[in-house]
Amino acid sequence: MEATAADSHRCHGLEASPRASATDSYRADPIPLGGEIGIRKIKGDLMSYHLTSLLVQCLIIVFIPCIVVFPVIRYMKAGQKIKQLEILDGQSPLAAGYYFRMFCKATDVSDTPIKNAEKLKSEYEKWYGEHWFNWPLVIVSVVATIGAYVEVTALAALLCDAVTCSARIPLVFALPIPAMTALAGAFIWVTNDFITRARRLDFSPSDVHWGTLRIAGSIPLGYAFVYFYASIPPRAEPERMTAAAFIAFAIAAFPLSETHRMLRRLFLCQSRFSEFLSLRSETDEVMKLQGVNNDISTRLAKEDITTITQIAYCDPIRISMRSGLSFNFITDCMSQALAWEYLEEGLNVIRPLGFRGAVELSKLYSHLLESSDPKLRTCGKSILRSVCKALNAYDGTEEGARAKGKTLHTVQTLRFLLRELAGDPFTIYLVSISGRADCGALVC
Repeated sequence: MEATAADSHRCHGLEASPRASATDSYRADPIPLGGEIGIRKIKGDLMSYHLTSLLVQCLIIVFIPCIVVFPVIRYMKAGQKIKQLEILDGQSPLAAGYYFRMFCKATDVSDTPIKNAEKLKSEYEKWYGEHWFNWPLVIVSVVATIGAYVEVTALAALLCDAVTCSARIPLVFALPIPAMTALAGAFIWVTNDFITRARRLDFSPSDVHWGTLRIAGSIPLGYAFVYFYASIPPRAEPERMTAAAFIAFAIAAFPLSETHRMLRRLFLCQSRFSEFLSLRSETDEVMKLQGVNNDISTRLAKEDITTITQIAYCDPIRISMRSGLSFNFITDCMSQALAWEYLEEGLNVIRPLGFRGAVELSKLYSHLLESSDPKLRTCGKSILRSVCKALNAYDGTEEGARAKGKTLHTVQTLRFLLRELAGDPFTIYLVSISGRADCGALVC
């Protein structure tokens, strides 16, 4: 009987040994036919489960980048055309010629306004067409796919044994929970930002690059705030790790400019360099214009527009496309800024009289003061005296005006000011696109 048992062990590929483990003894026992069928069924079920789990993970990895890039594709196919119509429809053939003369002096300007309008359309497609989104779209797709793979495999490693997972999922990334929440937060907030921009037609290739950078840098930024600002060590107690996960998730909600500002403040407050470096808190000059708030000022600052003079003499098409602000809003800011260059705070005084900016003041000079109709000239002089009175009432006495670095206006000096403003090429361009170049019927 002992020889028979030994032979049976050899037949099953095992050596008879007094040190054989319980598992070896179990495997050495002859398996009934029904037991073999049960084991095969269990193995088949496990294989099916593993394949289903792997398929679900692959679908999630593919689905996450699709969610991120879909708003970009939607804007490229629909929003870009709407933006193009908004800008080009606001350009009359005459305005197209003025635009080329001021902003594209190397371009040959035709004597036929229609040809200039057609050329502006072709140049617009070359400068701001959807082909500029192609490479940013490819880059953000690749980064989002890599990030989704890292996130899904890290979650799989968290939910099961690392050895078992690595046996059936290649390249498992076992990330700490704060790193996972930071990456998840980046996906959520970048997708939200893309959807919002596509909805309000406020998209540019650089915005896609910013989103890519937010996803790629989410984990380092999360670690920076968790471990250095909140002082939570990597192996803290569960309560503190929960707080660390929330901080890492929430920090991804801030744009990179705000995150940069917070990191800079943190560095200056916790280092001796604060004695040599300081954060400037200057009032933004552009916010003096009507309709410009802190958010719009920040968007203009990204395009290097930080002063009223810069916005007065900017390229409205370029600023509109790069900042995402509407073309009509940019031209209105230009009109205000041009008038501000001559009147400064006095523009706020005459705005209730109907003068929002350079376009309205140019209309006063060109169509009233310089009109061939005596009635209109008389009306224009009356309005000019009212404007002069309002400006002088704001400046006060001669001494008060001199203390402000100004001087009181007279009708003659104000008329000269309006003539210079109306003759400014940028004012002429704004008038040509405002629909007020030809005013036949004026009622005084």
